[in-house]
Amino acid sequence: MKSVHVPAMTYQRGIARNRGQFLLQTVQVFFVGLVIGMERTVLPSLAHDFGVIKGAFLFLASFVISFGLVKGALNLVAGSLSDRIGRKRVLLFGWIAGIPVPLLIFFAPNWWWIIAANVFLGINQAFTWTMTVTSQIDLAGSRQRGLAVGINEAAGYVGMGLAGLATGYL
Repeated sequence: MKSVHVPAMTYQRGIARNRGQFLLQTVQVFFVGLVIGMERTVLPSLAHDFGVIKGAFLFLASFVISFGLVKGALNLVAGSLSDRIGRKRVLLFGWIAGIPVPLLIFFAPNWWWIIAANVFLGINQAFTWTMTVTSQIDLAGSRQRGLAVGINEAAGYVGMGLAGLATGYL
């Protein structure tokens, strides 16, 4: 696949000037936050249903550890991959990687399926949340980078918090 490179001078930078695209990416991050928030609030309480004993902290934490390792590794890859194939494709791959997550959790016969779901969730998060913040920083320009990151993070964590409230676990 050939990358389409758009020179930086072909568009005006700034959050207000790019509000449509910026808002779209902010909404995406909100949904990313909802996905991870639902999973993080529901799964620990279901662990006993999968045979995870109460004192098995490392086994219980394995779903978060698997997520973190995959997301961390793919965060390193996401930037260069987006330069080669484009940010839109990386975002699309991220959303495609998220499709198996609810299916694996819903049909999980054991805790290993939960860990597998979190591997896919790590891919999803690395390619969706990371790409949106990178894109928003580019849209905002150098003077509004901090604001762009703040809006991005706030949207994601509001989604996570609302997911916790909706499930009754917060």
